[in-house]
Amino acid sequence: MFVVIIKIISIGSTISFSHLLDNIYFFLFF
Repeated sequence: MFVVIIKIISIGSTISFSHLLDNIYFFLFF
């Protein structure tokens, strides 16, 4: 159960991190 929670948190942080990178690339190119 605890491992599932950690996986969900890691997946969520990965999605937010990639979203942050998309915003950085957007500001760099536009």
